[in-house]
Amino acid sequence: MLLFLPFEIIVLKYLPVNDVLYSLSRMASEFIIYSLLLYVIATKLNSRTPFSKSPIHTPLLLFIFYSLSLILINAAPVVDSLINMRAILRYLALFYVIINIDIEYRTVVKLTKALIGIGLLQSFIAIYHHFFGINDFWMPRENVLEIAGKVSNFKILGKGSIRSGREIGVGIGTMGDSLTLSMFLVVCSALIIPFLYKTFNTNIKSRFYIALSLAIILLAILYTYSRGSFLITLLMFPISWLLVNRIKKSALLISVTILIVIPAFLFVDEIGSDSDEAYINPVMEYVSPIENVTSIFTKSYQERTFEYSRGFMISAIGGELFRSLTLIGYGPAMNFALEKAIEQNLTFVDYKNINVINDVYWIAFIIYYGIIGLALFLFILYKLLKVSLYVIRYSDLLYHRTLALSFILILVTAIPYTFIIRTFVFRQYSLYFWALAALTALEWYRLQQKSKKELAVKTLIK
Repeated sequence: MLLFLPFEIIVLKYLPVNDVLYSLSRMASEFIIYSLLLYVIATKLNSRTPFSKSPIHTPLLLFIFYSLSLILINAAPVVDSLINMRAILRYLALFYVIINIDIEYRTVVKLTKALIGIGLLQSFIAIYHHFFGINDFWMPRENVLEIAGKVSNFKILGKGSIRSGREIGVGIGTMGDSLTLSMFLVVCSALIIPFLYKTFNTNIKSRFYIALSLAIILLAILYTYSRGSFLITLLMFPISWLLVNRIKKSALLISVTILIVIPAFLFVDEIGSDSDEAYINPVMEYVSPIENVTSIFTKSYQERTFEYSRGFMISAIGGELFRSLTLIGYGPAMNFALEKAIEQNLTFVDYKNINVINDVYWIAFIIYYGIIGLALFLFILYKLLKVSLYVIRYSDLLYHRTLALSFILILVTAIPYTFIIRTFVFRQYSLYFWALAALTALEWYRLQQKSKKELAVKTLIK
């Protein structure tokens, strides 16, 4: 499943089925995960084997119970609410499957290498697309599906048109979309970065090839024209350096780094305002990937995006939400919550621009779940961070330590990343986020059990 998702769009495209079956087939992996979870639960209950300890069990249950309570408090549409909750929680089922099964160490090694290999393959395809274009073979299948009154419209990418929303020269790999490809490559970058350090890789020749592989993936991210994904990947380097070198109070330094990067990245309206270079829309006219990144510092780009820039969303909408103390949110139903927020607190936002709020997903998250919900969700991430740091420090298995570091890079950068992309909603990111979280938690649980046994032995000896 983890290895199939990058190829899902291109494989399912050629299935000889109608739109309904095609759309359902795209959800097959999710159904498989739910089935596996039910099987694991049934097996554990039948054998009377205890479930593995989960570091996030309590805050997760609190978040789910709290979210369901919001539906009742706000009289929100139940189906819409459950659909929106599912979007961010669906792969937690995979988390609980993984931590409750035995996974051999060699499987972890093979999985890591396979994902890096797939990342390189996707990168080469994206680079090919940039120079030679995207023919029909690589295009996703267009289909429209309605389930429970909700319409899913999956459109084929156009070539250089406003309607397509994708840039000229963009690479999509086998994933059907440049944004989802860039998110997957961010994950692959996080998997590779630990092997750059002598702590995890003493072979100089190997580190050279690792650096070359990472350079190829970074180039491919540039060719997806996702500025955010490229900058987030760059942010992983100083964070990894702090962690690998065990800088004292590294957690504080990481926080300071992020707090410095977020304003520079999001409130870009204040940077480079003296530049008079005209902004060129890469959707309408070819722009080199480097120029695409540097264009955010031009005055014309800032003027073009000022009214609905991410900085505006945070300062105006986010500030208003905090000032009005939206502690409990308006419920998980997206449109219902956004409309209610505009009616009560955000009267300056035009209804026709309601979906713009989702561009800064943490702001939308506060509208849905309130500050309390955001605090609970961030506490879940904090618990996972502590688990990962523990594994890096105490695990004697190389690939578990590298995966723990990779997961920390993904987790920490997810904070600024989610200001610009709905990271926990997109499958190509959230699947790997929760899978890596589970593998790290599984090793943490093993270390906990090992520590208890060693303590018991010492007690007997005494």
